[in-house]
Amino acid sequence: MFNDPEDERGSKMDDGRRTKRSAVLVDRHPLWLEIVTQVLAKANIEVQARFVSSTAALERLDDLQTDLLITGLDHEPGDLGGVALIRGARDRVPGLKVVVLSAYDDRERIDLAFTAGADAYVVKTAAAVSKIGRADVGPRPTTHRDGSIVSASPLAVRVE
Repeated sequence: MFNDPEDERGSKMDDGRRTKRSAVLVDRHPLWLEIVTQVLAKANIEVQARFVSSTAALERLDDLQTDLLITGLDHEPGDLGGVALIRGARDRVPGLKVVVLSAYDDRERIDLAFTAGADAYVVKTAAAVSKIGRADVGPRPTTHRDGSIVSASPLAVRVE
């Protein structure tokens, strides 16, 4: 997956240089998977896998050794819900960053996502999706003064 075997997850090498980061995408809408893939490519983030099934994504997550999981909260009937996927992913991949990409901006869903372990919650709009590759979901506060994102970890984003 990465050239340096000492850096399997692609986050930092011993000398502090960044290597290419990676992501796994999960959404029941293939069009959103394609859009987010294009945005992440521009941010130099490699999409390792895309899933419409949250159950399949969780089963493969161990093998993929990814830095970032981007998922919706709503999945197909009979599939894992977004909250279960987030919790399961956190258990399987220590240090994984989780971004929820949702069409809903109600407080209850946002709280559920953060309680499950999400690092960021992004409302699905074209402008918000374009910010995903640039959003800092790390532990330090971040402010973008252009008015589109004001964040601290955990990060909730609504851009219109």
